[in-house]
Amino acid sequence: MSLRGRLEVGKGGGVLFGGTRRAVIFYLIPRVPPRGYTWPSTLDRLLGHQVRVTGTLRFEGFDNSHDSPEMQAAEAHYYMIVQETHFEGVDSR
Repeated sequence: MSLRGRLEVGKGGGVLFGGTRRAVIFYLIPRVPPRGYTWPSTLDRLLGHQVRVTGTLRFEGFDNSHDSPEMQAAEAHYYMIVQETHFEGVDSR
């Protein structure tokens, strides 16, 4: 699957803005080894620019039906694993 949008780093990691037609949350999540993880410096030059990401699209949903209204609930979201995703800068025209 390929998506196109503006690559940014958000609170939870990489985010692709405009990658979906609707306001769907889409993250670029690293697979974190025991020794920790660092955002690839090779992607720094693409931050703030239009990119095409190609990889396996995954979904994580949560059953929040038993949560109280005052509780902050995790939102369902789509994501790709950073280490398994190809990043390519694209012309923003």
